[in-house]
Amino acid sequence: MAVPEIIAIAEETGLILPIGRFVMERACRDARRWQEEMGTDEKLDIAINVSIVQLENGSLIQDVNRALAASGLPPTSLVLEITESALSTDSLDSVRTIRALRARGIRLALDDFGTGYSSLARLRRFPVDIVKIDRSFVTAINKGREGVLVQSILDLGRSLDMEVVAEGIETEAQMLALRARGATLGQGYYFARPLHQDAVTTVLSIGKLPLPLKRRRTTVARGA
Repeated sequence: MAVPEIIAIAEETGLILPIGRFVMERACRDARRWQEEMGTDEKLDIAINVSIVQLENGSLIQDVNRALAASGLPPTSLVLEITESALSTDSLDSVRTIRALRARGIRLALDDFGTGYSSLARLRRFPVDIVKIDRSFVTAINKGREGVLVQSILDLGRSLDMEVVAEGIETEAQMLALRARGATLGQGYYFARPLHQDAVTTVLSIGKLPLPLKRRRTTVARGA
């Protein structure tokens, strides 16, 4: 069974809520440990996917506060990723939750951007800090209109003072094409495949992970 199918079942059954709490607590704890091992001068962020069910449930702020308090992780080191489809909701509770999280210094990332329905009005209503270009555009960046679309998203992000992260970079050609268009942040198999926490600890300690883009972004937790 594929991961999207497992998540869909968890959302339908409500199991996504306890799973999300566990992921949040574990990821924050591991991130804080890595920060301490690397030294306070080394910046490391943790990005955690959040389900729309978690966003609308009303307990997300409490879950986040509990995880941060237990781990000692600074709120500014936490990034919560929501899918673009979350912008289609008209829930006032979701809007309040997002704004309350950002007020604490927690950043919000819009995942898989370009594959769902969103508008400038909704981007304004759901203020996010980071836009993540969907991997389907990156895969075909040197074909047809995809390169133009990627450039448009990069320009949109800069005009709205958002960070833009290119997802799914798998080849050097894709990375170079993104850099030529002004991209400075990216993730994908070109840099590293998913790693066990012990492997992440080793990579951070020896600094052997190839990072050709300008700034390090370590996304080590993939939650709901």
